[in-house]
Amino acid sequence: MGVVAVRGIGDYHSHTRWSDGQGSIAEVVAAAMAIGLPEIGVSDHVVPTALDDGFGLPLERLGEYAAEVRRVAATNSAPRVLLGVEVDFSPETWAAIMTLVRPHRPDYVIGAVHTLAGVAVDIEPHRCAERWPRADTLFCEYYETVAELAGAGGLDVVGHLDLPKKFGRRPSMAVRPAEDLVLDAIAAAGLLLELSTAGLRCPVAEPYPSLSLLTRARERGIRMTFGSDAHGPEHVGFALARAAQYARRAGYECWVRLSDRAEVELP
Repeated sequence: MGVVAVRGIGDYHSHTRWSDGQGSIAEVVAAAMAIGLPEIGVSDHVVPTALDDGFGLPLERLGEYAAEVRRVAATNSAPRVLLGVEVDFSPETWAAIMTLVRPHRPDYVIGAVHTLAGVAVDIEPHRCAERWPRADTLFCEYYETVAELAGAGGLDVVGHLDLPKKFGRRPSMAVRPAEDLVLDAIAAAGLLLELSTAGLRCPVAEPYPSLSLLTRARERGIRMTFGSDAHGPEHVGFALARAAQYARRAGYECWVRLSDRAEVELP
């Protein structure tokens, strides 16, 4: 796959009012245009009914959502607009959810783990202390579940890999085998890893994943792409220049453009 030099990098993780975002699809695209992004992916949440506390787009409206993204894409020559979805994973619901998603032919699917046994992994430590009194327990369970996601099929990108650190909770080195497990699973499945700038807007003040995880992903030949996880137009393209520098620190020289899966030289 050839290296294609372009100015700027794409943002493939954004949310609109179709799920839990604050802007319309057109407003997200306009924000991308205003800052000169070459590509913008709209990737609203698709959540199994059993896991949805109100932040997922209604499953019966998937077709309307896909049609609206494509309508906006057809009326904009730049940036290129892609139809994505961010699908919540649980082993019990993945296959059924993917049978609903597939007919709408998204350009890409981000797979992500947000909850374990109904408890969010990215909440303040005191709110989940009973469920996970130790950070190591949380991170091990989380990484084991993400490894299952990687092997489940139907996704293209693993989203915000170390999400449980959002409020500053960190595991010890004892979690290293679980980290290796998930990285090996991502590599074996040939999936892309998202470098998400969302963590820079959170108490942890660091991208997802950590530099250590990203470096070890690079050592395994895992390719990467970018996302801001914008939940409002003002965060579209957030800190992508910093993310490119971060990727270089981890040893990456290229990222993957999702419109054609070409490797693009980092700016």
